[in-house]
Amino acid sequence: MEPGSINLYAELFKTLGMFAIVLGILGGCLYLVKRFMAKNFSMGDKSEIRLISSFYLGSREKLIIIDADGEKLLIGVTKESITLISKLGKTDKETEKKEENTQEFSKIFKENLKSRFFLKKEKKD
Repeated sequence: MEPGSINLYAELFKTLGMFAIVLGILGGCLYLVKRFMAKNFSMGDKSEIRLISSFYLGSREKLIIIDADGEKLLIGVTKESITLISKLGKTDKETEKKEENTQEFSKIFKENLKSRFFLKKEKKD
């Protein structure tokens, strides 16, 4: 090899290494943004507006039911507009309790699934 020549493989390896480092940094930043920004924007139970249900009618049309300050609203959403279709009435406390129980059940169920499938199984002697 001549003293002024460039080793193509070494340069390619360096370039790919730097590219991997940059992708790793961008992936880490994206993870942090998603993790911490989601907490700031979702208020959880403190929010006065909650999505109860949604039904897709087409590729860009859907019906949604929201609970806004204790009142259920049926809203139509299209690409061009958002329209209040109907007021469905007040939210009763029993429905809210059922929703909370469902959330608690799903949380317990997920935890049991994780513990069952992700823990090592003991061998019987």
